[in-house]
Amino acid sequence: MIKLDLKHLSRNNMSYVEHARFALSICVKMVFSSVFFLIHGFMPCLQIPQSFNLSAMSDYMDKKNEERPE
Repeated sequence: MIKLDLKHLSRNNMSYVEHARFALSICVKMVFSSVFFLIHGFMPCLQIPQSFNLSAMSDYMDKKNEERPE
């Protein structure tokens, strides 16, 4: 279930545009990674690029989590 949090932006000290840019940058990277995994699922002979494998995505998410304001 989706919760409505009207204070999310103020708690994170972000404008709507900053938050959108942050969230969309994560979304785009995850979409590309998902597409590579989908292709790899059907064609295992095609390897997932190093920058989109599970380890790289985990590192990327950790980095993005550290970048966010407290």
